[in-house]
Amino acid sequence: MENNIKIAMVAAVSEALNYKKNNPRSEEGEVMRHVLYAFRVNEEVKIGIIAAVSKALTYKENRIFSDKEIISKILSEGNDILKNIRDSQSY
Repeated sequence: MENNIKIAMVAAVSEALNYKKNNPRSEEGEVMRHVLYAFRVNEEVKIGIIAAVSKALTYKENRIFSDKEIISKILSEGNDILKNIRDSQSY
């Protein structure tokens, strides 16, 4: 299941970055709504997607990385993102 969540996270980040490229004035909420509409998934996957897209948009906003680098970074940080989600849900 965890691998499925990571795949969905990367796909959602790619969709978010593409949407942002086509709609450069869009804000995070608009991008997030678009992605969540495109990815109709269960709550567990949705939480992972929200966390990954939020992190990716922060990277994009700060212009630190290219889109390809952002996707790669989210992929490599997938375990940490999921761990943070699990930790926050245990409180």
